[in-house]
Amino acid sequence: MAKKRQHPRKLERSKQQPVDVLRMATVIPEEVNREERSVPMILATETPVQVYDFERMEVIDEIIRLDGMDVPKQVPMVDSHGRESVKNVLGSIRDFQVRDGQLIGRAYFAADEVSRATFEKYADGHLTDFSVGARTLNREFKGRTKTITRSKLIEGSAVVVGADREAKILFAQRAYAEPEEVRK
Repeated sequence: MAKKRQHPRKLERSKQQPVDVLRMATVIPEEVNREERSVPMILATETPVQVYDFERMEVIDEIIRLDGMDVPKQVPMVDSHGRESVKNVLGSIRDFQVRDGQLIGRAYFAADEVSRATFEKYADGHLTDFSVGARTLNREFKGRTKTITRSKLIEGSAVVVGADREAKILFAQRAYAEPEEVRK
């Protein structure tokens, strides 16, 4: 069976521009603060996650090294990685720390109606996952594993399901996106 060729312009563009990495994060339910509309979460771990790699056009394992991640004091929190408009901003993520191999931060939800409603879904346990977006600055391949050795955290997202299965909280039985389905 012949392999479908990617459009040359798209392939060239992917090699020139930094690739954003999207990773799952998880709310820590026992520390929800309803007064300030904030929830702490595990933003990322170094656990390998299966992703579809657009450079190689295949499913690979991807690892983000936390010791190589540039973490600003604050990043925007958006709805489902929707960076195309400020209308998608639900608040911000701050108070970052790396602890026990996990990047931990606190999501602060804005006061508008949509942000408040989203916060309540997290506070009540109906939503449990978050996701982060990071800009890849340096990566290394070893077989079918890509290790991102340097990156910059650029956003956090309220999502239905994230990718890092190790970062899920125990009280929620969750599905995760299958990278093989993305390939198809």
